[in-house]
Amino acid sequence: MLCNRLKFPKVKELRAGPLARADIGVESSQGNIGLSDWAEKPAEMAEARAGRGAARAFIAANLPLKPAPGLPEIVIHTATPASGLRRLAAGRNPYWAWCWAGGLALARHTLARPQTVAGRRVLDLGTGSGLVAIAAARAGAAHVLAADSDADALAAVEANAAANGVTIECLHGDLLDGPPPAADVVLVGDLFYDRAVAARATLFLERCVEGGAQVLVGDPGRAFLPLARLAPIADYPARDFGDSGEDEGRARVFSFRGRSELSSRPQRSDEPGARVCAARPG
Repeated sequence: MLCNRLKFPKVKELRAGPLARADIGVESSQGNIGLSDWAEKPAEMAEARAGRGAARAFIAANLPLKPAPGLPEIVIHTATPASGLRRLAAGRNPYWAWCWAGGLALARHTLARPQTVAGRRVLDLGTGSGLVAIAAARAGAAHVLAADSDADALAAVEANAAANGVTIECLHGDLLDGPPPAADVVLVGDLFYDRAVAARATLFLERCVEGGAQVLVGDPGRAFLPLARLAPIADYPARDFGDSGEDEGRARVFSFRGRSELSSRPQRSDEPGARVCAARPG
């Protein structure tokens, strides 16, 4: 397994941490555009921006561009044993340095069904590498906001967006306990890896639905997935990072249902190349 060769923790621990507490600030390639008290802290903002620039340079120099698995049209800076990732991560979990199964499925679904995001405002929650955000931008989203609490993840998003020729705005911070940003579609890949994070994410997504957003979740079936709130749409071949074995692996795409929708029937997909899902018992 690659994670063993890199001497990082097991897969669950690698994915942990994208929504740890952090100050919130929205930045694009043109700089900070507000939504936080960072406007009153120019020294901290300048330090963070400088750190992001250094991280982006490290990523571009040491993580080679590779096609995302099953998505040859998108390239991602991906860690290898030769990347020396510990020099950048410094004890943090660099989950953003690889593609994960839920994000892969969600990105494939977005590209195969561009009408889901075309002309709409999209939030990619817990963006990691930015794979899903890039897919949304490629599919014609009017605006894409990629949110993560790890500044290195956002440096990876910037590097990956540049490599794919798309524009993505970056939001640094933990959103789960506050009001959602303005968005028509919220995309969530691989976020239900921890009980506490899953509970907070579920409440946040409820608020998104109450505000009128469509919420799609991509996941290979982690233990804390709130299946009672999810209507399966389709599944795709997608191997989670660190998985081994002969089977190709699969991940599902779900529609997140608000409380008023819990008695409704699951949506089905006639998408070419996708496997239509039946709802799981319970």
